[in-house]
Amino acid sequence: KIAKIIGFMEDISSRKALEEHLRNQATYDELTGLLNRDAAISHFKKQLGLAKRQYTPLVMVKINIGAENCLEGLSNQAKNDAIRTSSQYIYNHIREADVLARVEPEKLLLLLPNTSEKDALKFISNIVEPETNLTLDLPEGVKRELQFCAGVAIFPEDGDTIEELAESANLAVESCAISHLKIALN
Repeated sequence: KIAKIIGFMEDISSRKALEEHLRNQATYDELTGLLNRDAAISHFKKQLGLAKRQYTPLVMVKINIGAENCLEGLSNQAKNDAIRTSSQYIYNHIREADVLARVEPEKLLLLLPNTSEKDALKFISNIVEPETNLTLDLPEGVKRELQFCAGVAIFPEDGDTIEELAESANLAVESCAISHLKIALN
């Protein structure tokens, strides 16, 4: 016969909230809400493995969201607003299966699974050369047009690993900046 039951209760909701917050910090970029570099590499490796097994095309694109020095001279707050605005604009224009990540302060990495070179170039050109200019409203009514350029790397032609593809896309985006192009293939 049980006479008494003694128990303890403790509210761990704050601990659970902290765990969730730390998990998000480990996965997402705080400024843009996009995947961070480490989380993206994990996703990219899975997509590359799938492309290898299924013999499907895969395209990696490095996007410079500060092309043509459009972010130069901005305050930190304005630069952050430009990065956030640009990232959101690009995110809103990609497909559900695509993966977008912020990998450097002014650079994003986009993975386009099951996408041919021709389709990727058309898709990317719609992003980096939009029909209407993407502008940032600065204090005192000043507007700054945001400029993008993109370096494209194609699996397997430009690399067989995520690291090789990323390096190839990086070289292509650097050549964009030098040549004042919007899109470059490595």
